[in-house]
Amino acid sequence: MNSEELRDQLGASAADELHDQPHHERDREHDHQRDQAEDDQPLRALGSADQGVHDRSVDPSGHGCPRIDQTIFAGDPKRKGNCVAACVATLLEVPLHEVPHFLEHGITWGDADETGAASTGNAWWAMLLGYLAGRGLWVEELPDLDSALPGERVLIAGMSPRGVLHQVIYADGRLWHDPHPSRAGVLDVREVLAVRPLPGFDHTPTTDDETEEPR
Repeated sequence: MNSEELRDQLGASAADELHDQPHHERDREHDHQRDQAEDDQPLRALGSADQGVHDRSVDPSGHGCPRIDQTIFAGDPKRKGNCVAACVATLLEVPLHEVPHFLEHGITWGDADETGAASTGNAWWAMLLGYLAGRGLWVEELPDLDSALPGERVLIAGMSPRGVLHQVIYADGRLWHDPHPSRAGVLDVREVLAVRPLPGFDHTPTTDDETEEPR
């Protein structure tokens, strides 16, 4: 399976990761998340800037880093899952509300006919790249986990125990953060993406004899 097919599947699977809930106190909210995770019918949805932060832990390099939870889960009848946005927010160390819901915005630009349909396009992927480029970052696809730098946090796509394609973060070859409250991770590793400083892009024109005169 190539990366484009995998991203199509991720867009389709994310339709199975969602729902709505009013604000609660942090402890009650986390207890509710754990209960819901056991039934695989979570109820939490997008909220304030503080929602979605479940832990401020020490990353492999020793710096404090908030780990952001997804707020939309499997079973929501109207919205796409936001595990991708939660992982990006975690990597960038920004609140979830500052990260676009790429999959839903992709539908607006033609990835699916309607919000509830499976996402089959790559507009959401282009938006993700543009968002990162605006922050001086870019995605580099790695052949395997061993190709990541020591301590580097990388985006991993794989099948979750719940039967949907899911996004998590690995570091040093093991699970570092699963934005789903189950913390179950993924059963396999299908794609490894490193978010690294923007490398600059090649704008060199073709110079062979067949090149037309500039117009």
